[in-house]
Amino acid sequence: MSSEHDDISALLGEDLEDEELVTVDLELSVTPRKERVFQGESIDVELLARNPAEEGRRLYLSLDPANDTVKWTLRAESGAERGPVGDEEAAAARGRPFDVVDHEGREEVLAAGAENLEVFDLLPRAGELPPGTWAITAELTHELVELETGVEVTPPPAIQAAGGTWDYDRGLDAFGLCAWSTSEAPHAGTYLRVRAQHDAGVTLANRRISERVAGPESGLRVARASRYPAQRRHVLWSEGETLRVALVDDELPAGEHELPAAGFLEAWTGNAGELLIARRVGGQLTLERRLGGAERPDAELAQLCSFPEGARLAGWAGCFGTLWLAVGLADELHLIGLSVGEGDLRELGRHQRPLAGKPCWLEVRRGPEDDEGEQAAVFALYGEGPATLTRWIPVGEEPVDEQLAEGTLPAGRLHDAHLARRLHLLLEREGELVHATFPGTTNALDDRFSPAWTQLVRLSAKSGGELLVRGTQAGRFEFEPLED
Repeated sequence: MSSEHDDISALLGEDLEDEELVTVDLELSVTPRKERVFQGESIDVELLARNPAEEGRRLYLSLDPANDTVKWTLRAESGAERGPVGDEEAAAARGRPFDVVDHEGREEVLAAGAENLEVFDLLPRAGELPPGTWAITAELTHELVELETGVEVTPPPAIQAAGGTWDYDRGLDAFGLCAWSTSEAPHAGTYLRVRAQHDAGVTLANRRISERVAGPESGLRVARASRYPAQRRHVLWSEGETLRVALVDDELPAGEHELPAAGFLEAWTGNAGELLIARRVGGQLTLERRLGGAERPDAELAQLCSFPEGARLAGWAGCFGTLWLAVGLADELHLIGLSVGEGDLRELGRHQRPLAGKPCWLEVRRGPEDDEGEQAAVFALYGEGPATLTRWIPVGEEPVDEQLAEGTLPAGRLHDAHLARRLHLLLEREGELVHATFPGTTNALDDRFSPAWTQLVRLSAKSGGELLVRGTQAGRFEFEPLED
């Protein structure tokens, strides 16, 4: 992969003739950005090359991680060893094929006095390291140099709050993101954990994005994005009357901003990186668009429809600058399409249908694509006791309005839900967290897990099935397959 941090080298000289080059030793160093990390945290290591000579120095390839010119070996005091690992292992962690680069003729010149800095995250390369002291060796395969450093890995901190999302790649693949926070020093703050698309047990990145701690009742969440993979993400949580927004670009922290928390309902990241916020203002549903993300003080507003207490909202941001919002009222369902990308914020159309009961769960997903573009599919579960699950696609060449299942809704407060082959529900009942399928059976979950950071996510279609992700008091995320 290309550099995982902003490349600040940018000082390479022009190509020189062979006779103009001299043979000098580069000044090379390798330094971890943090000497102490916790188990499961990203291990970012800087590799710096400097040319001390007065002439250009040929650097066979660059040190860019994409060239796989650096192999890493990690050794624990206990004798455990990981490696040598490089970019091929990082690609495998992301479920991607590793393309062998033709290195012939790919030489660069490091100008006199110039530096080349690259940053490598060893987490996706070597996996999570158990607690202990680890020596790190970087072998520059084309420079015939080995560099040594080290890092201390401590047990993970306790989780205070967590909230995640799953992204759909054209309705098929899932990409798991989980924002979580801890108040435990020295790691206190809010983090974004990125899990592998093909294997939820593989962590690709886990970095602190804010030094502020999101509380258990803060509503910590990751805004769902319109495309996979989205370069910009927004992580949001409430602090009293303030809605905090942390920006993440390419898995790296990119700043924080404050917005009013009043009336906040949900948020999405649009195709152009815009922040879309739904609020309830004076009994009305209002959409707020910030094209520059949260950093712009001004916002474009659209008042959409009545939104009384108890109404339900769900949304899906399309890949072509659209946002579809489903609003569930006491006895009817509305679908509103909006153009939210570059250009004017405008309504594309709205549809409604009656419901034979109050909706308790809504979800909007990508529907079929036809000559009119991407269509939205609305899934609704409504009724108390006897309940009905429906799918509704009002727009397109072949509109759909069908009943998917009927059954008895288990007792308890709905905590989370996810629709796959069945509708999986997480219910809170008398202080106990219960997993149920609709229609189907229920079972109580281990009381080591708190509802505050237990949620359902979906594995990719490649590996199939559904997954329950849970954060334990001990600061670990655990994954449990769900059976139909």
